[in-house]
Amino acid sequence: MSPHFEHDRAKEILGYIAVAALEETDVDFESAASTTYKREDLERGFEPDEWFYIRSAQLVRRKKRLDMTVDPPDLVIEIDVSGDSMDKLPLYAAMQVQEVWRFKDRSVEIRILEEARYVRRAKSLAIPVLDSKLISELMEASLHIQRPAWARHVRRRIRELLEASRA
Repeated sequence: MSPHFEHDRAKEILGYIAVAALEETDVDFESAASTTYKREDLERGFEPDEWFYIRSAQLVRRKKRLDMTVDPPDLVIEIDVSGDSMDKLPLYAAMQVQEVWRFKDRSVEIRILEEARYVRRAKSLAIPVLDSKLISELMEASLHIQRPAWARHVRRRIRELLEASRA
């Protein structure tokens, strides 16, 4: 079944928040959309809605194909509008994906891999300037503010956080 507008919009908005935060913090990254990847040893594949390489961005940038046994993404984004991605968490854990953001019911959960299982946390480790409260607020604001103004709002909020952390 192909995704519908609500799903694709949430994926694009959440991805923009991640990209804006990475750019504003001057952190290198590579992103990928919903490519299907398989791990033969796990006899399963996965197709996240969005994913990011942060720590290994420079290494994967040169590759034409990724090998999930050695190239797990740092951050995976799942949009749960019409389905539930919780059954994917054991696969992501087996692949050593360090962080998963899950959008459901108009809010974002951040889950961090700890001892082979995901634990819900308020703050992102992959993009430390972000936390689930701010991400959820920015997602909600995207419903009420015209897109160019919203994009400026996102970047302004991130810059304010960065300035406050330096003070």
